[in-house]
Amino acid sequence: MSNVLKEKHEEDTAALLEAVAVDDELMEMNDEFSPLSLLPESVQQKVPKIKKDLEVRGSSLWSTVIGNNVYLWRPLTWPEYKEIQRSLIKLFPATAETNEEAELQQADRRFANMEQVVTKCVLFPEFNISNLGELGSGAMHVLYDNIAEASGFGAEYVTKL
Repeated sequence: MSNVLKEKHEEDTAALLEAVAVDDELMEMNDEFSPLSLLPESVQQKVPKIKKDLEVRGSSLWSTVIGNNVYLWRPLTWPEYKEIQRSLIKLFPATAETNEEAELQQADRRFANMEQVVTKCVLFPEFNISNLGELGSGAMHVLYDNIAEASGFGAEYVTKL
């Protein structure tokens, strides 16, 4: 191998080794990251009790990080799911006369379902129907999807605490 090629090979090898070292360092930092560290101290102190109370009832505590916000939540139970579905039937009876009205009712029912699940299952920060406007629309979808999956409505990929 010529000296120029040998030097280029050595430079490439050094750069590759440096990149691997940086990647290993990032992996270690990621392994050490806990979403709980982003929570206020007062909430962090309550987490062990919340986890214990949920475990006694056969449930668990989960977290979702969206931007700089950490949301603590629990899965939806079967009785809660049935209660929500029944309330939605009462709120949105099948009275549509056109396909467009039916689609709008279906969309309203979907949104109301998401709102009820999120307000029931998110433990921190506390949400209710009146302050849901503070939650971004993307965050609403992400939280609903995470809760639904942890509740058995899909593949599990969220982080259990």
